Amino acid sequence: MPQRDVIRAAGYARVSTEEQAREGYGLDAQRTSIEAYCKAQGWSLVNVYIDAGVSGSSQRGRLALAQLLAAAESKSFERVVFWKLDRLSRSLRDVLELSDRLEKQGVQIVSIQEGIDAGTPTGRMYRNIIGTMAEFERETITERIEHGLAEKARQGELLGPVPVGYVRAEDGAIRVDAANAELVRQAFERYATGRYSLRDMAAWSRDVGFRSKNGRPLDRMAVGKILRNVSYTGVVAHHRRRGGGVVADAAHPAIVAADLFERVSQTLTARSRDSSTNPRPFGRSPYPLSATAICGACGAPLSGGTGGKHATRYMRCSTAARNGRRACRQKMVPAGLLEAQIGAYVSGMLVD
Repeated sequence: MPQRDVIRAAGYARVSTEEQAREGYGLDAQRTSIEAYCKAQGWSLVNVYIDAGVSGSSQRGRLALAQLLAAAESKSFERVVFWKLDRLSRSLRDVLELSDRLEKQGVQIVSIQEGIDAGTPTGRMYRNIIGTMAEFERETITERIEHGLAEKARQGELLGPVPVGYVRAEDGAIRVDAANAELVRQAFERYATGRYSLRDMAAWSRDVGFRSKNGRPLDRMAVGKILRNVSYTGVVAHHRRRGGGVVADAAHPAIVAADLFERVSQTLTARSRDSSTNPRPFGRSPYPLSATAICGACGAPLSGGTGGKHATRYMRCSTAARNGRRACRQKMVPAGLLEAQIGAYVSGMLVD
């Protein structure tokens, strides 16, 4: 009898950041299991693809998985072996989509822990059931994390990095950073006068050396974020942008008085455009080159806007848009001119 060709297999291992510390989830353990399984089956293990510190909730950011899929298209192997089904994905949709994509290339998935071989109807049934359980586990973990964060906020704990003007001590307590706190107060007092725009405030912050936590100069968007941060009044808010509100009072020392914060909030509202009288387009449709075209002077993306009495569409450097005209020497360019040039270039690439 002719000798049967040896099946070629590829391994896939993945750990997320929090799973790296769990026993049995380590990359070395997964690789060892994959090698032992392929040896027991008499398969030739051609490669083991590894995604370290990457979540399994989606396919984004998983370089090794992308390499594996590309190798499958080149017919480099007939099996993909992994220690457990949730190493492939914790999303049932992704498990099914990846399985179908691999099967179209003649590649079957194999899970060691669950004993699944998708080359059989029974294996495919188990794959779907276990994929559903993996997705349920991910959603449960996400829900527990959200509840935990909400409870910490109710107990008066600032979540995430503390704002500029504060420092987190070794015991976890939030304390005032005197030098930056004074600049925060000056920023609120200055803007509350109503005489300065956010661009003016960004220029002022550069002049006085007021910088972000990571030492970067503040642009108008960063200044606006500081002026809208209710944490400076000594309270903790949870999901304020999504309709949430203050959940804990006097949680940490206040840098800005509540009445000053309110005056600044009113000034921000008064200076913002009224969308009912000055409708502004949402999204990129009126300016398809936004964030795609690049400024030749500083390398920042170009953004769309209107100017002049006829409301002509223009493209301008985002550095100048955030920090003022003096921040970049690139002048505004009519959007129609750029779009016409790009259109002419692309039309020359068309084929029958």
